[in-house]
Amino acid sequence: RPAVLMCLADGVAKGSARSVDDYSILEGFEACREHLATFGGHAAAAGLKVEEHRLEAFTDALLAHAAARIGPDELMPTLRLDGDAALSELDPGTMSRIERLAPFGRSNRPPALRLAGVRISAEPRVFGKQNDHLELQVTDGRGSFLRATWWRSVEHREHLAKGTQLDLVIEPKFDGYRGRREVVGSVKDARVLDEADSEDECAATAASVV
Repeated sequence: RPAVLMCLADGVAKGSARSVDDYSILEGFEACREHLATFGGHAAAAGLKVEEHRLEAFTDALLAHAAARIGPDELMPTLRLDGDAALSELDPGTMSRIERLAPFGRSNRPPALRLAGVRISAEPRVFGKQNDHLELQVTDGRGSFLRATWWRSVEHREHLAKGTQLDLVIEPKFDGYRGRREVVGSVKDARVLDEADSEDECAATAASVV
């Protein structure tokens, strides 16, 4: 949901805001301009300055404006998929072509690809100062492997043992650590498959081949 963060000093609050796709924070500020000293920005992000004695009125006005325009559906997390990919397709050549679509940002997001029915080939590695990230290695069972990082996801560790089959959604990227140029994935979401899911996936694949 949209957020506004401000710091109050000497009777004036200054700060910035970030919004969600379906709500323009700039339009929100414009609707509340009578309470603002200054503001500026665009639909996704904006800055503002508010005198202390107007903070409460501004807060009430902005909340009312947002509540009238943001419904429950806009507050539900969504995951956009750009397509399916086979592990064997995620080679340096493909990644180089994807990089030509850059620069990536809010209006040009990096592609999110589904890796259907891959299997975890090694026990996930927990890392990070707070031990809250996971590194997964997955395989298609036909000789292709991919290393993927899932940030702040350690709570899923118990469901991701070696041998687990899953659908994995990633944003592919190059890892240039220590001079390597390896295609890796940043995990956006995962769905563990049970046997029925796996059979359905195989049936769907066979049907599409036929």
